[in-house]
Amino acid sequence: MKAVLIVGPGAVGSLLAFYAARNGKTVYLLGKSLKSDQKKVRRGISFKDASGKQFKISNNIFCARNFNFRLPVSAAFFCVKNADVSRAAKTSLKYLPSSVPVVFLQNGLKHPALIRKIFNSKDVVIGTCYAAAEKTLSGTVIHHGGRGMVLAQNKENSKTLQSVAALLSEDGWDVSAEKNEEKILWKKLCLNAAVNPLGALAKATNGEIGSSVELRLIAEEIMKESLLVARACGQKISQKDMRRLLTQVCRPNSEQRNSTLQDIEKGKRTEMRQILTPILVEANRRKINIPVLNRIARMIFKLEDYVCRNF
Repeated sequence: MKAVLIVGPGAVGSLLAFYAARNGKTVYLLGKSLKSDQKKVRRGISFKDASGKQFKISNNIFCARNFNFRLPVSAAFFCVKNADVSRAAKTSLKYLPSSVPVVFLQNGLKHPALIRKIFNSKDVVIGTCYAAAEKTLSGTVIHHGGRGMVLAQNKENSKTLQSVAALLSEDGWDVSAEKNEEKILWKKLCLNAAVNPLGALAKATNGEIGSSVELRLIAEEIMKESLLVARACGQKISQKDMRRLLTQVCRPNSEQRNSTLQDIEKGKRTEMRQILTPILVEANRRKINIPVLNRIARMIFKLEDYVCRNF
């Protein structure tokens, strides 16, 4: 029986775990603490799809910290926040066999360099996930739609990527490979910059952003400004493709509350600084005018600081 390690069983991590366990794989969870991991394993993974159908899986799910040996896994998937990448990667070493594929699905730009200081480059796959996932306070993971997984391929990791793509495809993920790792990350960065802070500030679902003329215009303007910076950094990303992606993510019937809004509602730190700061720094360095994004960034940073102080 195949097995996988899910590091960071939040919304996306729980989604990966659910589909893997449902497909018969053994799933090991590695979160922030033994107590929280054991609680997740005891209650299983409650799942709701976009149509409202509910499922629960308790079989094939285990707490990685219960074992004092390297786990017989085929791959490890890291779904932690960008700021937690280094800590999570080092913690996982105790449980991973040598030369096992490690897949990192983080937002931001800096984590690939950190990861390759910990793992052998041939075992590392950097990727982005385009799945609308939400985790409720009760622990239910809601999959609002999308199963896209874009993985970065290079000369060192070709065989590793093939095995990872096969594992994900078995579980129903729509996997594609691209050779420009930085471009993959910049595309997700520009999308997140346009949608996440706006959703949190307006307390709006992705569907409400797509349905509101005003919010949609602001999102498009942020995306334009972000793409200007991306292109100045050498990433030729099509504005037409990004608008199509924005339309897909913010389709009018989407009830997803993006991850930043979810964090704000829980009084938690968001990833907004990791997502927006690279764009702001490069824009400033290259003297690129991004007035809308600058204002949105100031607002979301202040909101995050206020919520974390007063929640």
